[in-house]
Amino acid sequence: MTTAAPSNETIEAFKRRAGEARSVVHEFADWHAVAALALMLAPEGGIAVSGPAAEAAPVLLEDLGGRAIAPGQEHRVTAGGAVGIVRGALGIAETGSVMLVEERSEDRAVSMLSPIVIQVLDRDQIFQTLDVLLEHLFRRVDGGPPTFASLSTGPSRTADIERSLTIGVHGPHDVHVVILG
Repeated sequence: MTTAAPSNETIEAFKRRAGEARSVVHEFADWHAVAALALMLAPEGGIAVSGPAAEAAPVLLEDLGGRAIAPGQEHRVTAGGAVGIVRGALGIAETGSVMLVEERSEDRAVSMLSPIVIQVLDRDQIFQTLDVLLEHLFRRVDGGPPTFASLSTGPSRTADIERSLTIGVHGPHDVHVVILG
């Protein structure tokens, strides 16, 4: 897998395509800014944090304080957050997609059932094309693919209802992608 930092062109293409898919893209230096965004987006509700996000940034739970719904709680509690924070494994510039690797069902509940989701992605994990996806899936310490991985491209959408586009019918109605670094 390529380890070189993505070009500015790749980052800009990712931001453009994610924006076209109705994601709001932010660029932050650290996880403290992610916590501040979550607190702003959920002025009164709980903030569910997936296991991979909590593992990547222990400071996140500290910054969220009593508003945090920590990983590993029951699905109904985890899904009750006004905002969910998840960790993206990689980003694909050609589609504006974020790949989520969520081995535990309570982590999937955060990304799929939170009305507003924040997907946090390291800048150096954004790649130009989908070709890198399979290589990434099979390049794990234990040698095998994850049990669950998904590509997320903005809020859900459907035109099934009288051919009228509706956003956020299934899953989050607002998606924020944070590029860290």
